[in-house]
Amino acid sequence: MNSKKNLKNDRRNFLKKGMVGAAGLSVVPSLSILNCKGGKKHNMQEKDETKVIYRTLGKTGIKVPVISMGTSSNEYLIKAALKTGIVHFDTANVYNNGLHETTFGRVLKNIPRESYVIATKIYGLRDDNGMPRTNITSGEFLDDFRQSMETSLKRLQMDYVDILYLHSADNSDIVKLDIVKDVMQEFKSEGKARFLGVSTHTPEVIYTIVEEGIYDVILAGYNFRDLESGTAKKAIRHAAEAGCGIVGMKALAGVYWDEERKHPINARAATKWMLQNEDIHTVILSINTFEKLEMFWSLMNDLTLTP
Repeated sequence: MNSKKNLKNDRRNFLKKGMVGAAGLSVVPSLSILNCKGGKKHNMQEKDETKVIYRTLGKTGIKVPVISMGTSSNEYLIKAALKTGIVHFDTANVYNNGLHETTFGRVLKNIPRESYVIATKIYGLRDDNGMPRTNITSGEFLDDFRQSMETSLKRLQMDYVDILYLHSADNSDIVKLDIVKDVMQEFKSEGKARFLGVSTHTPEVIYTIVEEGIYDVILAGYNFRDLESGTAKKAIRHAAEAGCGIVGMKALAGVYWDEERKHPINARAATKWMLQNEDIHTVILSINTFEKLEMFWSLMNDLTLTP
């Protein structure tokens, strides 16, 4: 009984505390985009760059729409996302054993390179604490990291990525480690990565990322569950003030309110809540159906939160 009551209160408070922000913009004239297998039509709209809400990824100077696409192995969805105006795509070396990178590579290979932004991540040979494994040498760690980079570029069919992240750094020590910083800077100097970043779910690590001074972008876990403590928001503000580009992730905070996964979180409201914070320059979302694409597309020109 109490859990059901708390669930209702959580929902009510989430909506009540959501402030109205980011003025809505007019909707683009509707088109039908024919982009899926079997010829099924989806009532989405071709991009109109004058209507899309853009933000700048900190000192990188890259302007991106507030909605970005996370991993996908559906070529038709990626093509449809491009037509709706999504230009920033996020993947990782380990996702689905490389299938996601390979799929993005197939879709993007014939598209002008300057027209999209691609980010990937490398985890490396690390232990459960997020540090290099103790049973390998520094040379072996570096060799694996370099090989992962070459593999990602080959799958993506690209000479470089726009953003290379150290993947899932939830330990400040890995962010400060010289061999990690050196090899990432090596990729940047060789032109294999335009900008360097770190992905983390831990607010405390964000401060270390900023202190190290070599990272341009932070992929940070942030959502409405931070509302009471404000810990993540404070760390993100610190990073944004330092000039870091901030990409938000985990906007849906676990997708469900309950462990039994019977009560889904309102994805539209949760995403709008995150983007009320203008320190979040864009959010990557898991878009695995055309229905989700259409729903998230609608937020690209209207972030107004309403009760």
